Amino acid sequence: MRFTELIYDVLHSLVESIDKDTFNNVFYLAGIAEKEGVDLVKLTRKEYISYAEKHNCFLNSNIIRMHPSLRVALDGQQFEKLQEVDHTQFAKANRSFYRMSARHQADAGNEILPGVEVHPQTLNNPMWLYYTINGGLGEWNDSIPKAYVGLKDVGCYDEPTWMSFLQKLQQAGFSGSVKTLQNPQEARTISDQIVMHGKDKSDAQLGLIVAKQNYGDKVTFEDSGDDRKVNGEWKSYTQWLEREHYNRIK
Repeated sequence: MRFTELIYDVLHSLVESIDKDTFNNVFYLAGIAEKEGVDLVKLTRKEYISYAEKHNCFLNSNIIRMHPSLRVALDGQQFEKLQEVDHTQFAKANRSFYRMSARHQADAGNEILPGVEVHPQTLNNPMWLYYTINGGLGEWNDSIPKAYVGLKDVGCYDEPTWMSFLQKLQQAGFSGSVKTLQNPQEARTISDQIVMHGKDKSDAQLGLIVAKQNYGDKVTFEDSGDDRKVNGEWKSYTQWLEREHYNRIK
């Protein structure tokens, strides 16, 4: 398998375009971090970018949002190895999640728990399940605070735990929206497996607290930021981080 084919295979639909030099920066940084004793897995997105800039490396938005466990790969083969799945565990945990995902797509626009609605956007989306909690975000200003969590492995996805999470958010008084992946296999590549947009910053942080309580030691990544308008155009947290990073390093 050629290097570029490997990249596209392991990142699946996440990476639409990525050049070899940018991806080699991941391996280069992993080698330096290993020598320096730096744990790249524990860095937030901003910290990972800062580490890259320290070593004059550019990371595009797809690399920035990559699952932190993949940052330690020293080459393409190791990168692929890090994404191997225990298929027995995966099938057992995810069977009910797939069924739930299909139901929730059909339930788009309807309430599935008190104060919890499947957002209509879910109906025609090929990747995400969207939910509105306690009325949602309300009117948007120039930024929307958000928080993320990533889970230990794809076996952490199951219907009872997810539904418990939605219920706990509602009962805790969280106001905003939540999204997660329809297909848990995508969780092998991205860090923002569960995303909580808050009506304000305190809601986003409350969402993070509830997620950590619900998933416990299964949470291996957490971060927070905001989506914002840049020159009148909405950019995700990762997108505007990439733009600022590019301006500093190029």
